Amino acid sequence: NDQAISIGYSDRYLKSPWSLMLLSGFLALFENNSIQKIHVQTLSPNFSQPSSQISHDWLRASDQVAILDLWLRSQFSISPTIDVGGKARDIQHGRVIAVTWKSGKQSKIYLDQGMGYWRPSMPYRNQLSFDFNKNHENQVMQILEKYKVIRMQHGGEWPTYISIVMC
Repeated sequence: NDQAISIGYSDRYLKSPWSLMLLSGFLALFENNSIQKIHVQTLSPNFSQPSSQISHDWLRASDQVAILDLWLRSQFSISPTIDVGGKARDIQHGRVIAVTWKSGKQSKIYLDQGMGYWRPSMPYRNQLSFDFNKNHENQVMQILEKYKVIRMQHGGEWPTYISIVMC
């Protein structure tokens, strides 16, 4: 019956519309009117090749931050804090969701493989395309439309281990 009041997420690979959709699915589990703070830590994209698929990275950190902000703000009705590091040493390798509850308790959810090996699946292959050249609001609208029908599939034969620690 406890409610989340603060959520933190650390993942150096939160760089694509697909990874944002996966995160959104996890964070929806904690959605309530008591949330006061969302803090995301990630790394900036570092590829210079053109992106055309929903699982590709944004080319610019400014796009990444703006879209993460717009999407999370629309989901939780608060402005998230988004920290983007430039180098791998700027952020831990492990993927962690940290939740502070109204009762004062804290939980940490560790994702051993993160979400990076989960692959997007759509009814038709061409639906996996994504226009990174649209403005931020239109990219968010693309994500919203695709979020309604996209499905996740494993990218490997191993299980996803999720550990939860209550503090």
